[in-house]
Amino acid sequence: MTRAPLFAWACLVVWAVWLFALQGLWATSRFGAWVPDVGLVLLLGLILRVTPRRARWAAVWIAVARIAFGADPPVAVLAGYLGFVGFCRALRGAVELERPLVRAVLGGLGAALLAFFWTAAREIEIDRHGVSPHLQGFYWQSAAATALAALLLGALPARLPGLVPLWKRRGP
Repeated sequence: MTRAPLFAWACLVVWAVWLFALQGLWATSRFGAWVPDVGLVLLLGLILRVTPRRARWAAVWIAVARIAFGADPPVAVLAGYLGFVGFCRALRGAVELERPLVRAVLGGLGAALLAFFWTAAREIEIDRHGVSPHLQGFYWQSAAATALAALLLGALPARLPGLVPLWKRRGP
């Protein structure tokens, strides 16, 4: 792993589990379509503060927490979050991710693409012979809620108790 204290990684997993549990509760409510992807918001907040290697590890641990609460195929969840980290790292050279509107667009776009990817993976798993014609919609409400959460929270998720030791200033 990295040289960050094991306690900080454990805190990340605990925060992710709690956030996914809250996401699940919110999804069962009357406003279930407007649930942001809290894992993506947490990961986006961390990407702004941590090294590329730690961002990949954060994606792995957040994916593990989501796998515990979701019906999506585990490999698809892991690939989705790692792909999002890779996309953000590639984009970082051309765009300032710290800008609130850029972060919001990135969060919304990432949520929409990941929701579509995970739904397609779930449908393929159900129908082993190809993509089922029942592929669900674009999930624009979740994407909009994720964009709004990324806009309002910014880098705040990286400041959750126990996560500060993961920041760049603590080593590679």
